[in-house]
Amino acid sequence: MDEGFRDARRESIEMRAELRSEIREARNESNERYKELRTEMRWVVGIQFTTLLAVLGLLARAVNLF
Repeated sequence: MDEGFRDARRESIEMRAELRSEIREARNESNERYKELRTEMRWVVGIQFTTLLAVLGLLARAVNLF
């Protein structure tokens, strides 16, 4: 009877170790994707800001502010 419990315990420990490993990998992938998204959003915000400044410059030029 003790042998069966030991085997079950050993299998349980191995399964938990595998699950922890898979969770760790999923978190790492998630963190990498988050970093990529953050970088992409910075680019988008930068492009929008630059476009806004260009449009404001064109409007200022159109009404002869400069």
